[in-house]
Amino acid sequence: MVALHLRKREKMKLSIVDLLIRSLEEKIEEGSARDIGKILQFANEIYVREYLTSIGMNVAKCEEDEMGNEPSWDIESDTGLRIQAKFRGGVSASGRPKLHTENTRRLSKKNQGAGGKSGHVAYSIDEFDIIVFTIPGDYNTLDTENWEVLAIPASELEDPNNPGYIGKNVSAPVMDSYRGRAEEVLLGL
Repeated sequence: MVALHLRKREKMKLSIVDLLIRSLEEKIEEGSARDIGKILQFANEIYVREYLTSIGMNVAKCEEDEMGNEPSWDIESDTGLRIQAKFRGGVSASGRPKLHTENTRRLSKKNQGAGGKSGHVAYSIDEFDIIVFTIPGDYNTLDTENWEVLAIPASELEDPNNPGYIGKNVSAPVMDSYRGRAEEVLLGL
């Protein structure tokens, strides 16, 4: 009876929305771009779907297959375009956005070999058609009005030192050649 009484007393009622906001604010204050990205990834996928819809694309969230596995992309258009969505709030020493393509797959037997050559598990060049980066404008993570959308075809990201796989970072020249062109690039594929 005493254990039951203690369990009841230990319960707390907190708002999950408040906890999410507090966790995000804490990570912003710490400057932890990686953790901010983890917190915002699912919201970012919704943001990207909303953006794609706003430019006239018909898109849907990807569903798991019969084995419960998610595909390598997050969003699919009605024309079959496979879209990977990434939130990237990190800033390099030069002040440019840090656009990395590292993912959190386990380095299992399936991902051994050239795909794990760099120490992270690289996407193969044919896992999705385009990657859409969301970059917070003025690096203000909480203000979506100024977020930048950057769309780069997967074929532009192939690692010359690891053919068939996407490099772990987007180079400045590639980034610059696609900035301000997301709608054009997405609707052109």
